[in-house]
Amino acid sequence: MKVCIAGLAGAIILFLPWGVYMWIKKNRRYCLWASTSMLLVILGCPLEIFDFAPLLNRTFDGHSLWHFFGNGIAFSFSMFIVKDFEWHVENIDGVIKREM
Repeated sequence: MKVCIAGLAGAIILFLPWGVYMWIKKNRRYCLWASTSMLLVILGCPLEIFDFAPLLNRTFDGHSLWHFFGNGIAFSFSMFIVKDFEWHVENIDGVIKREM
């Protein structure tokens, strides 16, 4: 639970504002994927922190729904990583020319 709270604090303080800044100011639309993954962390962490008794014939509890959110977090963050890599590959010529 402490790890979940630390991750939530890190998402709110560091990564979410960075993703929005890169998306709006630097015009890197793919950074919206990073912000989406952090929003899913923010929405899913209370399920882990405030665990509740199983619902619907003892099928879904807070921890199982947290793992459900984990799928979206992993997908959106992996899309961010792929798009960020593609952006850096496309812009490597400009970086090399500036360094010379």
